[in-house]
Order: sequence, then C-alpha cells, then structure tokens
Amino acid sequence: MKNITLLSFFMSLSIVGLYAQNLEVQGKAKITVMDTVTDVTANVVRQTDGTLALRQYKIGDIAQGGIVFYIDESGEHGLVADEVDLSTGIRWYAGTDGNTQAKGDSPFAGEMNTAIIIAS
Repeated sequence: MKNITLLSFFMSLSIVGLYAQNLEVQGKAKITVMDTVTDVTANVVRQTDGTLALRQYKIGDIAQGGIVFYIDESGEHGLVADEVDLSTGIRWYAGTDGNTQAKGDSPFAGEMNTAIIIAS
C-alpha cells in the first residue's frame, strides 16, 4: 500500500482519480491507494452512474472456466461446474469398487464425502 499526502494528491489528481470515486475532503486528509488489481474485468463491472461494483452472477452464467450452477443466499458465493466431462476413466472411489458410505448429497458435501472415502 502507498500512503500519499494531501499535497501529492493534488499534484497527482489524474492518477488517483482512476482509483477514487466521489471524494470530498474537508480539512486534513490521508489517502491510501491500494495496489492495482490485475484481473479486474472479470469480477468488477461499471454501473450506469460510473461507479464500480462486484459482478453479480446468476445461475447459467459463465465464470471461472465453467457454468454457475449454485449461488448461496448472500449472492456472494457459489459453485461452478466444468463444461466438459473430465473422464469416465477417472476412478471416483478409494480402494475397491464398492459402497463407500459417502452419502452426502448437498452442493457442499464433497469435503465430508472425501473424508469418509479416505477413512474406509
């Protein structure tokens, strides 16, 4: 992070203007400019009023190399499925081909199912 004084803020207004929005200063101010985010286009969108906001995905959107199939109640977290079948040749069980008792069937049951499979 870079700290800049009010004096250097006025001297570099065009640079800081890229990062700050609706800035109003009365009296003294300390401005902190965060390092530039490299992959902003995929996760940040420009609103009609010019402000920036996090992209809100919906089911069926393309994201992170797959298709969004689940979004939690907050709308901030979700799950993405690959667009292609990984392979029928991949073994999806531990040990012999039998009943692993891994019966969790919610979108977030993978960690529990993996622990059950490893323990069997």
